[in-house]
Amino acid sequence: MSDIEFDDPDDVFPPPDIEGPFRNGKVHVLSRKCDTCIFRPGNLMHLREGGRDQMVQECLDEDTTIPCHDTIIEGPKAICRGFYDLHRRDVTSLRLAEAFNVVAFEDPPAHGGFSAPLPDHRST
Repeated sequence: MSDIEFDDPDDVFPPPDIEGPFRNGKVHVLSRKCDTCIFRPGNLMHLREGGRDQMVQECLDEDTTIPCHDTIIEGPKAICRGFYDLHRRDVTSLRLAEAFNVVAFEDPPAHGGFSAPLPDHRST
């Protein structure tokens, strides 16, 4: 038996992200790429060179997904449609969601989230 005691069980098991892309028995994915999707041609979000590829590789290495940047500030989150289109067969949770028919497609948020490009913070 452990001598460790916790006053609050949430210190050990935080509550699930009820607004995350994996909720309500579904995997929520955007129905289309948002206007500034990092998978659209060009560098609409002004990521550093190789930034998108690095994010993708980290997600594939960790068997996880990229959320749409337009959904991360407020409201329910959804998986980036560009990532989903290219890598849905490379990530276990997405393969299972398709196999069990639990993918829910949602329109990009009307508020635009991060639709305005972020400032370029690359060192010069």
